[in-house]
Amino acid sequence: MLRKYTLTIIAALCFFATELAAQNSSRLRATHAFRYDTSWQPYDSTTLVYSNGNGGDYWDLLNRRLKYDTTFMLGWNGSAYLPYINTIQTFNAQNRVTERLYVNVLGASPVNDRKTTYTYDNNGNIVEQLEQDWVNNGWENTFREVRTFDANNNLILSNSEYWNTATNNWGSSYISVFTYSSNNNLISRVLASRNTPNVPYDSSSRSTIHYNANNQADTSVLYLWNNGWVESSRTISIYNGAGTSYDYIIESWDATANTWANNLRGFTLYNASNIAYGDSTQRWNANTSMWVNNSRGLNTMDANNDRVEYVYQQFDTLTGTFINNYVDSYAYNNFHQVTWTKRQAWDTLTDAWVGSYNFTDNRYYYELFTADVNSIAREAGVLTVYPVPTNNMLNIDMKWNKPQDFTVTIFDMQGRLVKQWGQQAAKEYKTSIPVRDLAPGNYVIQVRGTEGNTQQQFIVF
Repeated sequence: MLRKYTLTIIAALCFFATELAAQNSSRLRATHAFRYDTSWQPYDSTTLVYSNGNGGDYWDLLNRRLKYDTTFMLGWNGSAYLPYINTIQTFNAQNRVTERLYVNVLGASPVNDRKTTYTYDNNGNIVEQLEQDWVNNGWENTFREVRTFDANNNLILSNSEYWNTATNNWGSSYISVFTYSSNNNLISRVLASRNTPNVPYDSSSRSTIHYNANNQADTSVLYLWNNGWVESSRTISIYNGAGTSYDYIIESWDATANTWANNLRGFTLYNASNIAYGDSTQRWNANTSMWVNNSRGLNTMDANNDRVEYVYQQFDTLTGTFINNYVDSYAYNNFHQVTWTKRQAWDTLTDAWVGSYNFTDNRYYYELFTADVNSIAREAGVLTVYPVPTNNMLNIDMKWNKPQDFTVTIFDMQGRLVKQWGQQAAKEYKTSIPVRDLAPGNYVIQVRGTEGNTQQQFIVF
C-alpha cells in the first residue's frame, strides 16, 4: 500500500541548497527549420536573447511561455536567409510578460506587424489578453479575452470578442462560465455565443464533470442547446490500480433508443513489464455489436525514459493489420531537452519513411547559463512527493498559493542535473515520472516558480 510523505529538508540539505546556488542550466538559444516540399529545404532560423536570468527550452517555446527578451527570425527566400520578424517581449516587476510585439524587418526599415498585451491581477492571473494588428500607421484591435477569477484563483468567466472593422467596435463574441466544487474541482462549463453586440447570448454547449472517491474526473457529459439542454456525448475514464493513467470510452446519445451508445474507446498499451509504451483506439461497429481497431500510437523510449520516436498507425480493415501513417522523431541533450524533431509519412510503395508536404525537420540549439537557485526561502506553495522510497514511479503533487509558470528540476546529491522540464501557469500540478533508471540514492526535486520556489528530497532504492 502506498503511503504519502511530505518530507522536510533538514540541516544536511540546507548545505546542499547552498551548493546549488550557482548551478549550471541549459536554455534554448537558436532554432533552425527545414520544410518538405519536393525535398527538405531550409525554412527559417531564429536566435533568442535573454536577461534577468530567464531561460527555457523546446516545451516552453511550443507552449508560448518562453521568457526571452527578443527573437530574431530569418526566412529562407530560396537562395539565402533574409531578416524576417523580430519579436520583443516586455516584462513587469514580477517578471511576467506584459507585451509581445512582432516587428516585420523584411523591408528597408522595420514596420510593426502585430502585438499581444497581457494584464494581470494581484495574484498573477491574466485578466485581459488584447491582440492588435498594425494598420495605417496605428494599432487596430482584432481580438480580446477578459477573464474573471474567484478568491481561489479559479477561472469562473471568460469573455472573448472579435473586432468589427465595419462598425469600429467589438462584434461577435462568445462567453464561457465555469463552476467549481468546494475542493476547487471544475464541475461545469457553459459556452454561449452571439453574433450581434448588445443582444443576449445564445447557449451553445454545456459540459459537466464528475469525480470519483480519489478526486479523479471519471465521467464528463456534453450537452448541446436545442430549446433546452440535450445530451450529446459522454466520456467515461477508467483508472488503473496506481491511479496514474486511464483508459476511456466515448458514448453518443441515441435519442431514438433513449440511451447511450458506444462510439469510441481508447486504452493504454503495456508491455510484459507493465510499462506503458503507447495507446490505441477502437470504434464501435453497430452492425456486429463489436469494437473494431481504429488506430494506435507506439512510443520508443531511450535509457533516460525520453521519447525518441512516436509512430502513429491506422487500422486497415481489409488486411486486418495496422498500417504506418506518420512518425515523429526526437533527440535530446544531457539536460533531457529536445534538440531535434522530425515528422515523416509512410510511403506504402517503398515501405519507407519519406518527407511529406509541410512536414518539418527542426533543430534546437542550447547554451549553458548560471541559474540562481539561492532563493528557496521564498516558498509559495506545498510540494508533496510519494511514495518514498521508490524504485519505479514518483508521484509529484505541487499546490501553489498563486497560479504561475514554473520549472521542475531533479538533482543528485552531488548537485548534478538529472532531469528538467517546464510547465505553464497553474495553481495545482500533478504528474508521475519514471525513476527506475536512476541509480539508488538520495535526490532533490526542486520546483521554481515566478512567485517562489520549493524543494523536497526523495530516495530511490
